[in-house]
Amino acid sequence: MPYTIYFNGPIFTMDPVNPLAGALATDEHRVLYAGHLDGAYQSLPGGEKPRLIDLDGRVLLPGFIDAHAHLALFATELSGIPLKPLRSIKEITRALYKKVQTTPPGEWIRGGGYNDFYLAERRHPTRHDLDHIAPNHPVVLTRTCAHIAVANTMALKLAGIDLHAGDPSGGHYGRDSDSNTLNGILYDQALNRIQDASRLSPQEMTRYLSLASETWLKAGVTAIHDAGGPPEYFPVLIQAFRDGLIRQRVDAMVWNGLGINQLSSFLPSGICTGFHLQDLYIGAAKVMVDGSSSGPTAATREPYASDGLSQGILYHSQGELDQLIREAARRGFQVTTHAVGDQAIANSIRSIAQYGDSTRRNRIEHCAMCPHDLIADLVTWGITPVGQPHFLFEFGDGYIENYGTERGSHMFPFRSWLNAGLLPAGSSDSPVTNFRPLSGIGSAVFRQTQAGQVLAPEERLSVEEALTLYTINAARLAFAENEMGILKAGYRANFVILGEDIRRMSVFEDIRDCPVDATIVGGEIGWHRTSFPG
Repeated sequence: MPYTIYFNGPIFTMDPVNPLAGALATDEHRVLYAGHLDGAYQSLPGGEKPRLIDLDGRVLLPGFIDAHAHLALFATELSGIPLKPLRSIKEITRALYKKVQTTPPGEWIRGGGYNDFYLAERRHPTRHDLDHIAPNHPVVLTRTCAHIAVANTMALKLAGIDLHAGDPSGGHYGRDSDSNTLNGILYDQALNRIQDASRLSPQEMTRYLSLASETWLKAGVTAIHDAGGPPEYFPVLIQAFRDGLIRQRVDAMVWNGLGINQLSSFLPSGICTGFHLQDLYIGAAKVMVDGSSSGPTAATREPYASDGLSQGILYHSQGELDQLIREAARRGFQVTTHAVGDQAIANSIRSIAQYGDSTRRNRIEHCAMCPHDLIADLVTWGITPVGQPHFLFEFGDGYIENYGTERGSHMFPFRSWLNAGLLPAGSSDSPVTNFRPLSGIGSAVFRQTQAGQVLAPEERLSVEEALTLYTINAARLAFAENEMGILKAGYRANFVILGEDIRRMSVFEDIRDCPVDATIVGGEIGWHRTSFPG
């Protein structure tokens, strides 16, 4: 049946002219009407009988848009050992031992999501920890930030990394204090060779991309801004779309961060932001500027409070960054940078202001440590921050320890961004943090850390404001604000149905854990719980 009417539950349209509706009519692809039930019937072609879905008090709202996530990394993490819940190196090695028992010798073992800040030992595992358990398997375990990993001796050898190697540009190797040989811990650009050596095969990547899409559907995600992968990932992603394995719209960023000619390795000349094949769109050209907020390797203007010395890692000089931004803009791209620390953000603003095309809705990914002077510069140059609210929960305690209370209060200042007139988008940076947008929405509202601290309560948002981060604001950055992010006539019938009303929740965990009962993509129910009447 091509027509459907949803009724008997609050419908948050995110349309400022018509924010709340009682009924929604759709055809096989688009919204026909949002308003009252009689109007929904009247919107249908004469004589057509719709399928009726009684929401029974459930809440319907536009499908979530994750404005910064990593499909390839998320797929890779789904293939490996889940380390995020583990709280000691002993637990990590125990999980590794179980994986070794079911993996043929010589095959790669991957894992992801550990956080040394919350491990009992308060340190990273080393190659020595891994060698003891898996001497005959190459092993790489990636920290939750994806900017740090640990590899065992066999993995280092397969990647061509000598135990006495010097540090690469934009990164460094951890070393044993007694011998100065590599201890297996890899920071930022030092990960490149191990990542190249340990990649999933195209067949494996395809299988796990399909699983990733299904996993995101269960969380209500109907569109994703894919924050990048290597050139060889693009053909796999294209084929996955052709095979119908990915249900979301994907705006795929391309990297322009390792060399001035890197864009050419992704795409032929003339293809830039906006080009698309089915629902796979080319997004921004992305340049890596610094490290991670929680590693911490973010580039800061002042030394870290934790040691009084470190100021993080800058991947490029200002001149190199200028050249990369200029080349991407010249080729017609929306440009963006990965910039976490205040120094990296300042450098990014300088380059984008001078060389970016202001009509392309340029962005800064993360834009985490963003004091008032940098907010003013973002406004001046029309640059949009793409933040990750759930970082505050996952890493907020570390922010206070590493950067101090004052700079910690400048992390992801969503209220200040909105008050300044910016339209920030929200995202997960998955697999770095929980992929469920409701986790990010809850964090934007409560700004609570794992230890229960509240980081800059003055930066909290209302639920309605937090929803804009994952709907209309994210759609705008993909030049899709007339297609997605709002439920009104003519827009895509992409929406999510929640089991409870998050506006009425007063505890972070309640929003985070609110059940998604169904996700509708293009008018079709893409996923639903067995209890849902669809």
